Amino acid sequence: EGMPTVDETAVDARRELEDALRGGCARVVALAHRQLAGPLLESLRACRAALPSGVAPGEASPAQLQACKRQPFAQPAALGATLRSAVDDGRAAARELRAKCDDFLEHDATRRALLKPAQAKAAQTLEAFGAMCDALLPADLRAELEDDVAAYAEVVAEPVVAGA
Repeated sequence: EGMPTVDETAVDARRELEDALRGGCARVVALAHRQLAGPLLESLRACRAALPSGVAPGEASPAQLQACKRQPFAQPAALGATLRSAVDDGRAAARELRAKCDDFLEHDATRRALLKPAQAKAAQTLEAFGAMCDALLPADLRAELEDDVAAYAEVVAEPVVAGA
């Protein structure tokens, strides 16, 4: 009674620091991915919203695809414009991300550790967008997108640091 007590708690500062760093890096990767693939992500979200929950475009029934094809985002001209916008926006985003990394990160390995995963996610997003286009467009119209697909693939494949 009346005697002060000490409550001891163990703090693993290293683990907390690693968790904070891991979370910060994950946020940077997610932000970089959104910057690189924004237009494609928006189109994919619209497609998912137009289809029943959990149904991918390649797995949709003809009736489900017909409903999706009537949406404005799924029109051939809109899909082409989305892809061209992704190329332009992706180029600008890649330049901006590299410049920011150059400003704030001294080591090339750190830059690569942050930007490579974002580039990989952007490449996966392009694959998903291509699969969506395969499901929504006839083959002749899908073929018209190939140059833009290749241009976007080049954007996300550019080295994240000079000489890498």
